[in-house]
Amino acid sequence: MSRELKYTLKIFIITRLFLTALGYLTRTAFYPKLGLWRDQWIYHPNPLLNLWGVWDSGWYLDIAQNGYSSILQSDLPKRVCCGQSNFGFFPLYPSLIKLTNFAVGNYFIAGLIISNLALILSGVFLYRLARLNNSKKTSLRSVKYMFFFPSAFILSGVFSESLFLLLLIAAFYFAKKKKWFLAGVAGFFLSLTKQTGLLMIIPLLYVYLKQNEFKIKKIKPDILYLSFLPLGLLFLTFYSYFLEGDPLLFFSVKATAWDVYLANPAGVFISFMLSGKLVFKIIALYAFFLTILLVVFRKKIKTSFFLLSLIVLAVPMTTGAETFIGIIRYSSVVFPFFILFASLTRDKNWGKFISSVLISSQIIFMVFWSNALLVI
Repeated sequence: MSRELKYTLKIFIITRLFLTALGYLTRTAFYPKLGLWRDQWIYHPNPLLNLWGVWDSGWYLDIAQNGYSSILQSDLPKRVCCGQSNFGFFPLYPSLIKLTNFAVGNYFIAGLIISNLALILSGVFLYRLARLNNSKKTSLRSVKYMFFFPSAFILSGVFSESLFLLLLIAAFYFAKKKKWFLAGVAGFFLSLTKQTGLLMIIPLLYVYLKQNEFKIKKIKPDILYLSFLPLGLLFLTFYSYFLEGDPLLFFSVKATAWDVYLANPAGVFISFMLSGKLVFKIIALYAFFLTILLVVFRKKIKTSFFLLSLIVLAVPMTTGAETFIGIIRYSSVVFPFFILFASLTRDKNWGKFISSVLISSQIIFMVFWSNALLVI
C-alpha cells in the first residue's frame, strides 16, 4: 500500500467515524424540536447511515431509480416546488449509483460507496498533484486539510461533490504531467458531473499554454484533447433532446425552477447579511472569508489554481440567492485551498491554529447540516 493511500485511509476513517457520531448524537439531542422537519429525509433505516442523505440526495436517488423525467416519478426529492424536475442535475453521479446498485442492491448505499471511494481516491491524487511542486510532508498535509476543510463532511454524503473533486484533481494532475489525453477524459466526465465542469477548460487551457511558453508555434495537436470538455456538454444536449426534445433542458430547468440568473455578487452578499436568518449570515461570511483568502494569498497560489478557485467560487456568487445558499457545499472541491493551507503550516504552532479553526468550523456546519438547518 502506498504511503499516500495509507495516510488517506487513516484520516478518512478517523474523520468519518467522528462526523458520524457527531451527526447521530446531535440528531438525537435535537430530535424533540427538529424531528418533524428533519424526518422528511429517510433513505435508510440505519440512522448512522441515513444522516448522510439530505436535501439534494433525493434528486440523485430519484434519477438513479427512475431515470430523467419532466414529471417527478417518486417522493424521494423533498420540498419540491416551482416546476422543479430532476433535469436540474447532471447524469454521471446518478448513473454510477444505478450501476453500483446492481452489485449492492441498495441505491442509497451505492451512493455512499461512490462518494466515499471517490473521496479516498481524491486524497491519493491530491498528494500526487501536490508532490509535483512540494515536499512529501507538505503534500501529505494537503490531504489532511482536504479532510479538515469546513465543508469536507459533504464529500461523504450522497452528493456529486466528491466525484467532481476526484475528476478535477485528476484532470489537473494529468495536465501537469502533460498527459493531455487523460486530462481530456477526466474533463469530459467533469462536464457530465456538474455545470461548472465545462468552465474548467479555462484553467486547463492556461496550463497547456504555459507548458508551451504561450507561443503559438509550440502548440501541438494534443491541445485538441481539451475539446473533450465541451464534448461532454454536447453529449448532454443530445441526451436531453433524445429524452424530451429540448437540447438545453438541463440548463433551462435550473434557470427557471431554481431561479438561476446573472446577479450582482455584492447585492447578494448584502441581502444575506441583512437577512434575519443566522444561517444566511453564516453563509455570507463564509463566502467573504474564502474570497479574502484567495485575494490575500494570490501570489502563493499558482495561476491555474487561482483561476480554478475563482471560477468555482464566482459561479454561486453571481447566479442568484438560490445558488449562493450552496456555496459552502460548492467550495468543498476547491483543492488549491488544501494545498495552500499545507504550505502555510510548516510551523507546527501555526498549523495547530489553522487546523483548530477549520475543524471547529466543520463541526458547526456538520451539526447544522445533519439536522437539516443548513441548505447545502
